[in-house]
Amino acid sequence: MTRGRKPLAAKHTVELSPEGAANFDADFRAAQNDIIAADMLEAEACDRSMALAVRVGYELPAGELNADLIQRDIAANMRRSVESVLDIGRGLLVLKSLCGHGDFQERISSTGCATWIRIVLTTVGWGHERHGLQFWFTAPHASLDGGEDAARS
Repeated sequence: MTRGRKPLAAKHTVELSPEGAANFDADFRAAQNDIIAADMLEAEACDRSMALAVRVGYELPAGELNADLIQRDIAANMRRSVESVLDIGRGLLVLKSLCGHGDFQERISSTGCATWIRIVLTTVGWGHERHGLQFWFTAPHASLDGGEDAARS
């Protein structure tokens, strides 16, 4: 047994016949053409994606088409959206407790978003039973404590 480096294997050379060399050259050119075609398709996809971003008004993160950055941007927007929905729900609950009878519903109706707000309240888990918002699901004159006549007196 010897110490140190092992001897390198002998180099093997492969000799191509003229026909093999011609086939190799043809295969090499075909592979190059495939790479060029793939690059052209990728460039076209990038152009289409950029045009779509401009058309829908999407501001690309870092100003570039990068799938990883776009994916992170989507995740961040989703987190902010959920936080916004929770803030909207909290604000609606405080507004409801502040407004007099009929005023809250009138304020919400004037925004044109009553159905959307109902979905927000349901989404954040603030159902009508727990928070006295049964006017969304029953009569418009329901009070915060759930009694229909309490708001009238």
